[in-house]
Amino acid sequence: MSDSNSNIEVNAETNAGKKLSGFEKLLEVVKTLRSENGCPWDKVQTPLTLRRYMVEECFETVDAITQGDSLHVKEELGDLFFNLVFDACIYEDNGDFSVDECLNAVADKLIRRHPHVFAESEGKAESDSDLGRQWDKIKENVEGRKEKCTLDSVPDGFPPLLKASKMLGKAAKTGFEWQSVHDVRQKVFEELSEVEDAVSKLNEKTFESESGNQNESDAMRLDSAEFSHLEEEFGDLLLSVVNYARFLGVDSTVAMERANRKFKKRFNFVENSMKENAIPMDENHLSEMVAFWNAAKKI
Repeated sequence: MSDSNSNIEVNAETNAGKKLSGFEKLLEVVKTLRSENGCPWDKVQTPLTLRRYMVEECFETVDAITQGDSLHVKEELGDLFFNLVFDACIYEDNGDFSVDECLNAVADKLIRRHPHVFAESEGKAESDSDLGRQWDKIKENVEGRKEKCTLDSVPDGFPPLLKASKMLGKAAKTGFEWQSVHDVRQKVFEELSEVEDAVSKLNEKTFESESGNQNESDAMRLDSAEFSHLEEEFGDLLLSVVNYARFLGVDSTVAMERANRKFKKRFNFVENSMKENAIPMDENHLSEMVAFWNAAKKI
């Protein structure tokens, strides 16, 4: 955020008259915003208060990349850079580590984990086909980052689809992997069948409150053991689908976002078309909505 009352100017040149690089200028801007005469909002932020903005900027950057709009990508990457530098500067101000130490650490890590590229790397080079395994070995043997359990390194805070894909991928690296795509596909059908069985069991049971209140009856259904079982089986089905995507090299998170975007575009077309033709959006005019939906698919 900017402070409209601030009259601080960021010098585009250093004392030696050398023009600042883009990164140096951004760093100077962030430090100025957090200085004594900087922006009141920026000065009181902490890494915890900035978490939501970091997440938002990451999603907006991915969204821009998916759209294929390079100018938008440039803007969103800039916003993301700002958030990263902002966080690093706060830690620097708190005396935890400097921005320079942070950047050097990641540069050193990349050199260490690419012994096939950098001669000074501490890691041991493997064949090109084992680069992923090489990366993990260096993390464990050189950096001492071996987890007690393989999946412990997957953050609990990851969105469910991403977490599922990461866990399945890490498990596969240990050899816990299907042998063929046919087996993976069959697992999806197996889980779908179990969902259908769970639906049947739920439908066999009647949920009626003593008072006859429909809301209470619905609550009884959602609290039932049968519904809990259905939810569990749906989770297994989704996990199997994510694994099928992973096995084929498809990023399930990206695929889901593409589907969301496609659905939004088509539904917006349906809604606008219904309005233009003065047709109410309700269940009595489903056939018209379906017709417009099919038209949207052809655009």
